[in-house]
Amino acid sequence: IKGEPVQTVKYHHNYRIKFNGPGMDKPVPNSKHLKYEAIVDSGTTFTYLNGKLWDETKAHFEKWCKTTAQRAKGKICEGMMTLKRGYCPIYDSKVHGERDNFFANFPKLYFSLEDSTQIIWFPKDYLYKRSGARTDGKEEWCISFEKENIGMNKYSTMGALFMRHYDVYFN
Repeated sequence: IKGEPVQTVKYHHNYRIKFNGPGMDKPVPNSKHLKYEAIVDSGTTFTYLNGKLWDETKAHFEKWCKTTAQRAKGKICEGMMTLKRGYCPIYDSKVHGERDNFFANFPKLYFSLEDSTQIIWFPKDYLYKRSGARTDGKEEWCISFEKENIGMNKYSTMGALFMRHYDVYFN
């Protein structure tokens, strides 16, 4: 974005970052104690959240869906109030008109990184269009993050879809 300052975040062993979050539709207050750690991995498409971060994200997401007033055409969270694996709301141009109206029905996720850096994960970035068998002209959009399930549960993995619309440099 023109005029936006470059933000640099230190990484630690194997491209690990420390952060707090997520905030739903508002920034997370900066804190000296960053409670989560993640590997930033451009070779992984999806994002895998460790157990505590998944639980916090799920609780905040569901609360937002249940307490937010109508914003655009369609329903808040498309009426799907429980965040779970396979969360795939349906975009229908007859209901929503433009896709931006569809995306406006979901929260922005805010993450606070070291050095007061804020990452905003917009719905158009954390939802991806699922290709496949729909023949009714509607589109299925699925979340690109889920609970980490390989048993480590120590850190999260932030994949390529987490970095959408950001210029991320590894050096």
